Amino acid sequence: MWGWLKSRGTRPGTAVRGASTTGMENTLVRTLAAGIRARSGNRKGQVLHAYVQSPSPSVAGTRAIVAGGVAVDSTNRDGDTPLLIAARGGREPIVRTLIGLGANAYHRNRQGRTALHEAAEAGSLSLVRFCLTYRAMLDARDNQGNTPLHLAAVRTHVEVMECLIRAGGSPGIANYAGQTAFTVANEALRQQMANWWLETTARMQSRKGPAAAGESAKT
Repeated sequence: MWGWLKSRGTRPGTAVRGASTTGMENTLVRTLAAGIRARSGNRKGQVLHAYVQSPSPSVAGTRAIVAGGVAVDSTNRDGDTPLLIAARGGREPIVRTLIGLGANAYHRNRQGRTALHEAAEAGSLSLVRFCLTYRAMLDARDNQGNTPLHLAAVRTHVEVMECLIRAGGSPGIANYAGQTAFTVANEALRQQMANWWLETTARMQSRKGPAAAGESAKT
C-alpha cells in the first residue's frame, strides 16, 4: 500500500493529525480512495490496518478509508482489528474515530486481548479512560490470564495502574502462571497499590451501604 502511495507522490507520515481538512489531507483522501478502489479481497481488508500503524495516520485519512469500503472491524491473521492496532500504539484520536465509525470496542484478538489491554500496556492514561467510558471489562483476561492491570504493572505505568484500580480493577487476580498484578509490579509500588485498592473498596462499600440498609429495613 505505501509503495503505491509513494509512486503517486504522497508520502506516509506527511498527513496532518486531527480532524481539520487541509489541502494536504484532501490530497491524501483522494489518493487513499483511489488506492482502495484498486484493491480487492484480503488486500483491501488490510489497508486500514496498515494505515493506522503508519508513522502519522490522520483522522481524515482513517475516515476516507472506511468511506472507501474497508470494513472498520476487518481482522488480520492475528485477529487484530484496526482499533486494537491503534490502541496498541496509544493513538487516541484514531481510536476515538474508529469507535465513532462503529468499531467494536469489545473485540478480542487471537491472544484474547481487548483495546483496554492494549491501551494499558501502551501506558496511555487518556486512552484507558476512554475505553472505560465504553464499560470495557476491567478484569478481562487474555490467553495468559493477564488483566489490563497485569500489563500496566509489568510496564510500571503508575498512572494507568492507579486509574484501573480506582475504577474497580482487582490487583489480586492471578494469571495462569499464578501471578497477580501485585506480584508482577515493582516492589516499591505494592504499598501504593494496596492503598488504592483499600480506598476503592471502602468507597464501593459506602455506596452500597444505604441500599443495603434499605433492603434490611424492608425485611
